[in-house]
Amino acid sequence: IVPGMINRSHTWTDLLWRFRFSLVDNRRALTKFLLAVDWTVESEVVQAAELLEQWRKRSPIEVTDALKLLGKQVAYQTNLVRAYAIDTLAAAPDEELSLYLLQLVQALKFENIQETGVNQVSSIPTRVSSLASFLIGRAAKNIQLANYLYWYLKVELQDPTHGARYREIFSELQDRLSKTAFS
Repeated sequence: IVPGMINRSHTWTDLLWRFRFSLVDNRRALTKFLLAVDWTVESEVVQAAELLEQWRKRSPIEVTDALKLLGKQVAYQTNLVRAYAIDTLAAAPDEELSLYLLQLVQALKFENIQETGVNQVSSIPTRVSSLASFLIGRAAKNIQLANYLYWYLKVELQDPTHGARYREIFSELQDRLSKTAFS
């Protein structure tokens, strides 16, 4: 056993980890590779970050895979992975983003509560996550996205488990939209 490495049994995660360097040319392998990383082992996290950058350059993922990276799996709960997913979403046109907006609003449930975003207009820290800040920023530039986001969030305000989080995001959206002039 190599020092600092966990003893992996011969499983699919072992195979993914063993062949990790050859996987970076396959965009569909990223979501599976991230599940094979032991996020409690610092050396694996460092290698995962380096490989994520290689994936970004050599075979960027599609929006549908970015949605997976915003899910509830432990491997996807790191800021590193979620930031990569948001960067991918940022490159998508509004029309494509609107197709997945409902799923993105649901993904807000899995955001790290301690995480805070940055208001893209004022660069002032906000009380909402990076994903919420991203969605609010895009909605402030497109009235159709703003309309859908408003109503998707409005429905979630009554959620007994996550309602408080959605209320903060909804309040931030209302504040941002009140300062926005759509053309």
